[in-house]
Amino acid sequence: MKLIQKFSNSSLAKTSTLVSLVSILAVIGPFVVVSAGFWDAISHLQKEPEFFWSVPHIVVYTGVSITSSAAIIGTILLLRNSTKNSLKNGIILVITGSLIQIVSGYADSLSHDVFGIDGLISWSHQPLEFGLVLSALGGFLILKNLEKTKFQSFMSIRSVDKTNLSSTDKA
Repeated sequence: MKLIQKFSNSSLAKTSTLVSLVSILAVIGPFVVVSAGFWDAISHLQKEPEFFWSVPHIVVYTGVSITSSAAIIGTILLLRNSTKNSLKNGIILVITGSLIQIVSGYADSLSHDVFGIDGLISWSHQPLEFGLVLSALGGFLILKNLEKTKFQSFMSIRSVDKTNLSSTDKA
């Protein structure tokens, strides 16, 4: 019981930390999936033996797992009612995209079992790509809403006010 209280009082359990974590995971996950997807496509083009649990597929679903982690944390935030309306849309997109990726991953596994090698653009890959877009868009919406908080330094490039520069700096 004391462990749960310590965790709930820690900085990790604060809403702002969890929202930041959701946004970071929701952007990194699709990046991993797309990178591994290119690797998988190259493997297809090189006519390497195809099976569902190949290394590129494992990396793809590692990215899906990262996005699913963002969705789980986002669900916790929604259940706690600790987000504003502007953040809810981003979190809902992350959750929806993650669910679509999980379902299409299962469909891709079935497709490989039934049909063997699939092409670069198969019917089971399309929903996965749609889920990627939704998850990444949700992550970027969350980051956009956090722009005025501690992520401001990452999101904008500060301009230099030339009127306050000394004459040696203006050269």
